[in-house]
Amino acid sequence: MSPLDTMERWLRPVAMPYLAAVIAGAQMVMWLWVLISAPSTPGALLDPITLVPSQVMAGEWWRLLTFLAVPPNVHPLWLALMWLCLVAIGSELERGWGTARFNLYLLIGWLATCAAAFARPDQSTTNGFILLSVFLAYATLFPEATFRLFLIIPVKAKWMALFTWIVLGIGFVLGDGAAKLAILASVANWSAFFLPMVIRRTRSRTVQAARRAVPKKREPFHRCVVCGKNDLSHPELEFRYCDKCEGAPGYCLEHLATHQHIRREAPLHTP
Repeated sequence: MSPLDTMERWLRPVAMPYLAAVIAGAQMVMWLWVLISAPSTPGALLDPITLVPSQVMAGEWWRLLTFLAVPPNVHPLWLALMWLCLVAIGSELERGWGTARFNLYLLIGWLATCAAAFARPDQSTTNGFILLSVFLAYATLFPEATFRLFLIIPVKAKWMALFTWIVLGIGFVLGDGAAKLAILASVANWSAFFLPMVIRRTRSRTVQAARRAVPKKREPFHRCVVCGKNDLSHPELEFRYCDKCEGAPGYCLEHLATHQHIRREAPLHTP
């Protein structure tokens, strides 16, 4: 049993169904609350629930949980699309994996993000890992699924995932140590679930490509049964076949006229 299977079994009694919808709903409620109560100063309501490690170490432990409910600071249209996407693909993963395994996937991402946040104790940390890691998991399992970019352009999930990995790679190369750690944390759950599978597939494809690259040894088409010369070792020779010999074997011209015909021995008859 793998470590993931063991952790899934431990988590099964307390697993929360529809967790993606719960997170999206919490962000929606928080966004509406800010819109109604303090549309001009959203920070006044969101700052007390944002994940800031220095504040957590000061005793405000609830930030480790409440930052999941902070809505991303994007246009309302994109915000609605993000929530719909999170609920849709999250529900699809939960149906395929089961509630406990999907909870475990998000739990690993949450733990990694919280741990990486302490590299910058005075800066706030977003919950962007949720949608990012959920999408990457979905694209890995369903690479041919089609999304409508800008609600119009059809794009397969594998190409959107490739673009996402490129952006993450650029950010990892150009970012400082804390940024590198944050990027690694955002894909920690994907790595735990899928990296071994990707490595196995890559090795298998490499082995298959190497086997195809090795030229197959060509077998001779003509061979003299007397001297063993063939059309590969002696391409200048000509070969003929004797239909008077049993099985019509091949001979080079040197032995074609001088060979003794091969005959099948007659069976012995008992009187």
